Amino acid sequence: MAKPYRNGSAGPNALYARMFFVTTKTSMGRALLQSDGNAMLLVDVLRTCMAAGRFQVRDFVIMPNYVHLLITVKGDTTIEKAMQFVKAGFRFA
Repeated sequence: MAKPYRNGSAGPNALYARMFFVTTKTSMGRALLQSDGNAMLLVDVLRTCMAAGRFQVRDFVIMPNYVHLLITVKGDTTIEKAMQFVKAGFRFA
């Protein structure tokens, strides 16, 4: 039996962009984003992803230990993949 598609997966909605509200927390709740340097690094990662056409950021809030994002992903991108771009970009920057 085929695995049913989640709403976050591209699946049968591959032609449409989808908007998501995402909250992600830092590792062990540490205040990694409290410094201006780390917060601006995250903003730069978001800008880089947008410039590459991976997704569109509609709005965001950066707190010391978590981030809220309102993003729109293209039809062929999953929300999981979009968050991988953000987290990997921040980790390797």
